Amino acid sequence: MITNPRTKEKVGIGYDVIFPKVSIVDPTLMTTLPKDQTAYTSMDAFYHSLEAFLNIDANPYSDLLAIDSMKRIVSFLMKAYTNGEDLEARSNLAWASTEAGITETLTGVIANHAIEHGLSGFNEQLPHGLGLCITGPYLLEYMFEECRERLAVLTKHVFNIDEFNVNKSASLFIEKLYEFQDLFNLNEKLSKFGFKEQDLPEIAKVAYRIMKGVIVKSPKKLEEKDLVEIMKKAL
Repeated sequence: MITNPRTKEKVGIGYDVIFPKVSIVDPTLMTTLPKDQTAYTSMDAFYHSLEAFLNIDANPYSDLLAIDSMKRIVSFLMKAYTNGEDLEARSNLAWASTEAGITETLTGVIANHAIEHGLSGFNEQLPHGLGLCITGPYLLEYMFEECRERLAVLTKHVFNIDEFNVNKSASLFIEKLYEFQDLFNLNEKLSKFGFKEQDLPEIAKVAYRIMKGVIVKSPKKLEEKDLVEIMKKAL
């Protein structure tokens, strides 16, 4: 990840040649990670998986990884948050993050990551995982008609809630996501980090220019003006 401080562009870099032959994921190295960073990094993985699941290129294999990743995070984040030495929790979060990375590679993220890159490109004090949590639920509400059936699937498989009305089930997912994030103080507002409404059009312009490739993979067609409206809700 590289941020250009002059243009405020925050972009990720990924090529086949930088994929490792072998990765060693050791949860014992994660036990001293502070509570806030444990929450931020775990929710970054959660949104990798959630966005990959909603991506228009999602497939049965990526779905399996995404669902399992989200379910592990919902089940084990609080345990690791309250006791960083809990190796069972750390191991499950490490596996969830690995799954999220794979499913993101198979499909990709969508507009939420583009919005957050725009925001933290303008203000590096906004932690990436927290930024995703601030804007993510608002994006889901904005795209509700286009992604409600997929969200209803997650209500059952991630939050273990059986609701057979699709609209109610999809709304429940967003509600439960807000509640889960609130356990870790992740439902902040952008205004806390100094963002103002007059900043949003320029942030949206930069985000759209550098991250259009993932924005167009969202289930709803989104333009710069849509990104502005989503960020307004998060102010």
